[in-house]
Amino acid sequence: MKLLASDLDGTLLDADSKISSRTEQMLRQAAASGVEIVAATGRSYRTAVPLFEGLDMVRWLLCSNGATIYDAQQGEVVSHAVIESEAAQRILSTTNVLDDLGFAWETPSGRFRDEPMTKMMNERFGTDLVIDYTNAPPITEMADELIKVLIFHRELDHDELLDRLAATLGDGMSVSSSGFAFIEITADGAEKGSALARLCNDLGVAQADTVAFGDQRNDLGMIDWAGRGYAMANAHPELLALTDLRAPHHAEDGVAQVVEQLLADRTPELD
Repeated sequence: MKLLASDLDGTLLDADSKISSRTEQMLRQAAASGVEIVAATGRSYRTAVPLFEGLDMVRWLLCSNGATIYDAQQGEVVSHAVIESEAAQRILSTTNVLDDLGFAWETPSGRFRDEPMTKMMNERFGTDLVIDYTNAPPITEMADELIKVLIFHRELDHDELLDRLAATLGDGMSVSSSGFAFIEITADGAEKGSALARLCNDLGVAQADTVAFGDQRNDLGMIDWAGRGYAMANAHPELLALTDLRAPHHAEDGVAQVVEQLLADRTPELD
């Protein structure tokens, strides 16, 4: 194991969406053993970076499902992928297929949401799950600079919504979900697996030397690509079907439990 990549929500983070003391200790131990640590998340870097305050061993963050690569050591975005114009127009055309859709989106300048997204989330859940997004002009006015788009429906869950919109969205974009009530769309090829592959190539880390953890559909590419890809006990059925490797529930420090054992078993000869 030379590189550890982990999803955050439902995977590395605990039940309170924080890094537990045990997980922090594991990250420090792994880094001290020479393991490169990578966070791979559907979150924007704007909300992912604060989670690692004081944990400077986590340099690389693959954010927005791999559409953005952030270097925490330099404090800057290394790259981001923008959804192509034709694909963006198909995303906007989903309003012709289903009523009661709400949108939130990320661009290089910030994260935004429309009024229907906020209103419907508050009606359905009593809270706004798309936190720290700001109200903005219509998404149509920003269609040429979209890094990530969230689509929410008043009644359908993320799996049902993805299935209903799949034909309209078509090819030319990456569509997934992270376990929340919306589907997530990024540029074609902008997903965690391809982002991790590019980063490993730049760092000179072989695929066989990578270990990854995830829990949702947006982790499928990363878990499939990694030398050893673990599904959390609380993972989506598609992820559980993809790999036989398991980690305990995220609320039980599942990633820490597995990595502690991998580090204990690690020898120079094996690496």
